[in-house]
Amino acid sequence: MRRTGDCAGARRIQESLLADLAAEFPPDHPRRLDLSENLALSVQCVGDLSEARRILEEVLEIRLAAVPRNERDVQGTRKWLADVCRVMGDLPRARSLAEESLVELEKILPPDDPELAMARNGLAIVLAQQGETARARELLESALAVLEQRLPESDPNLLNVQMNAATLLQDVDAQHAAMPILRRVIATLERASPRDENRLALARLNLGGTLRNLGEYEEALEVTLQAREVLEQMLPEDHNFLLLARQNEAARRSLSRRRCGPKRSPRYRL
Repeated sequence: MRRTGDCAGARRIQESLLADLAAEFPPDHPRRLDLSENLALSVQCVGDLSEARRILEEVLEIRLAAVPRNERDVQGTRKWLADVCRVMGDLPRARSLAEESLVELEKILPPDDPELAMARNGLAIVLAQQGETARARELLESALAVLEQRLPESDPNLLNVQMNAATLLQDVDAQHAAMPILRRVIATLERASPRDENRLALARLNLGGTLRNLGEYEEALEVTLQAREVLEQMLPEDHNFLLLARQNEAARRSLSRRRCGPKRSPRYRL
């Protein structure tokens, strides 16, 4: 049901199933733990981050106490919980979890494992939000080096890390370094079948901001218009992305006419 967008319906079914399993299996049974994580995903889907966090904290505690312990399952839960904490604004907790996950995965996985690269990406996002951009950039570049070798160009994990890297480069005014990454992402998304129009529109918005910051006003305007046309079909009139796209378009039209100096544009994370 969650795949069709009915996250609330999926939540109700999973809560019922979990209650049934609780009568048959102990808390550390794999079926209960897996269903609990599926429930956390549905709960997160409906926007109840506090409840998703509570469920994941409970699952993590059980996984940590298990004998024998499945280390990859532990770190998978830990990384997910770190992301929920980050979205909720609890950056210290998110950082602690992401660092612990990375340390433990480095003990059991080879350096070029994509799972390890994604753990570096998760920590990098938290560090960037805490202002530690130098270390965040180092981790993202390390993750990209692995993922670009090990994953197909259309893999969602690779695209996410590429966008994260581009956003970070924009944040530190490395516009020339961000631009080729964004162009690769857009080219990949344009070739995909079916196309993820939402992701493509957000990537174009980011590229438009980079181009404008570099003084390429005409192409910036063209890219922004492409993004806005898609977003207008997919989002409500008052959606933040759409409002920002319109503001950027108006600003770029004005700047294109006046050819004034560069001014920073907002970025959009996938």
